[in-house]
Amino acid sequence: MTAQTLRAIDNRRPFQPYALRLNNGDIVRIQKPEHCLVTEDGRTVVYNQADGKLLFISIPNITLVEQ
Repeated sequence: MTAQTLRAIDNRRPFQPYALRLNNGDIVRIQKPEHCLVTEDGRTVVYNQADGKLLFISIPNITLVEQ
């Protein structure tokens, strides 16, 4: 997975929800584009969870994007 791929998926309009499958088996569901940010260095995804907490995901730990 690359930062460019994630940015392209997140920037599609109209936005389509997607899920990130991580190498530990977790699934992170992205329902709104403003809930997900790829850092400037392209190594981390910051996900704003429903409770307002931030989840930091290393991009190499993302094994699949489910659309």
